[in-house]
Amino acid sequence: MKELVSVIIPFYNEEQYIGDCLISLIKQTYKNIEIICVDDGSTDNGAMIVKAIQQSDSRISLIQQENMNAGTARNVGFSKAKGEYVLFLDSDDFFSPSMVERMLNKALSTNSDIVFCTGYGLNVITKETYMMPPVGKDNASFPNKEVFSSADTTDGIFQLSVTWAWDKMYRTDFIRKNDIFFQGTKVCNDLVFVCLSYLFSERITSVNQHFICHRTNIASSLYSAGERNWKCLFEALSELENRLICEDLYNKHRISFLNLVVENIVYYLLMRFTDGNCFNSFYTYYKNNVSDHYNFMQYPKEIYRDDFA
Repeated sequence: MKELVSVIIPFYNEEQYIGDCLISLIKQTYKNIEIICVDDGSTDNGAMIVKAIQQSDSRISLIQQENMNAGTARNVGFSKAKGEYVLFLDSDDFFSPSMVERMLNKALSTNSDIVFCTGYGLNVITKETYMMPPVGKDNASFPNKEVFSSADTTDGIFQLSVTWAWDKMYRTDFIRKNDIFFQGTKVCNDLVFVCLSYLFSERITSVNQHFICHRTNIASSLYSAGERNWKCLFEALSELENRLICEDLYNKHRISFLNLVVENIVYYLLMRFTDGNCFNSFYTYYKNNVSDHYNFMQYPKEIYRDDFA
């Protein structure tokens, strides 16, 4: 294999973790990679750490910009990518040495546009680890095929995986050809990117291996910012809905989209809020602006995949 793989890593005030992230990439068994780090206006020593590691590995490049959020930083990094395949990774995670090699092998052997894997979580406070679900296990949306497309799971395309980008490898020209990009919102900037990539890809596959250690419970992380920036979820869902309508795909994937909306709203209400004012603002906005728009109760209960939701 000679294919170049681009690795895009946006970071903002990640001096505690960016070194581990880069070292785990330097140690990859597959060596033909370029590592594009995008400093999104950090005020700590993260950029200095990247520069220090960069001195010993010419595959690392650093772009510095004013703070414009992770989605914009990913787009900037991707605009510089030269690889045939690309990974969008998080700066507070670290990775199995065989991750790039194994995912690229699968992409090439199946001629796929998208390959996704899984990982395990690491709670930075309790130090507990937990395995994320194996790819496709107990998932009625997941086609019983090694390679599939949206046509194989019309009513469940948005339920294939969690809508984050860091556990997926993409064919670069596929992303560019379909004009897929990250939103510039504070959080939820990858929901539209991931959903559109599933919609447009004719060849999707997976490697059912835990290649990624995903740190959780980090106070400075984008996940933690989600409570204060809850409106970004509705902006992402609205953008996806508009793109579906523009592409004349809304009716075809309406059931899957409605499930995506319901699942995210219920998840936010149950899991994302510790501040009562944020909860009340979210719920009031939902009642006044979202509930009537989608009119969930007009559909039979059977279309919803989660009985509780």
